[in-house]
Amino acid sequence: MEGKDVRAFVACLGFLVAGCAALANTPAQDRTWAAYEVCRTMVPGVQIDRVDPDGNYWYWRTSSPYGFADFNACMQTELARQR
Repeated sequence: MEGKDVRAFVACLGFLVAGCAALANTPAQDRTWAAYEVCRTMVPGVQIDRVDPDGNYWYWRTSSPYGFADFNACMQTELARQR
């Protein structure tokens, strides 16, 4: 390989490594997912779509519109317990 090819290869490898590192969860995301694992069994039918790096979560109800208050209360209790 010539010098130019090696530099291009190293640059591509660097982008690949940086991209894979971005796939890891933050501690706040891990806490939110752990709380969800507890709460989804207590309040069935609620699905989290995504968790932001700061731990904020986005969810929806899979069956009826009831249960959001119970789910939110459970999540707040579990997140407070983990801190």
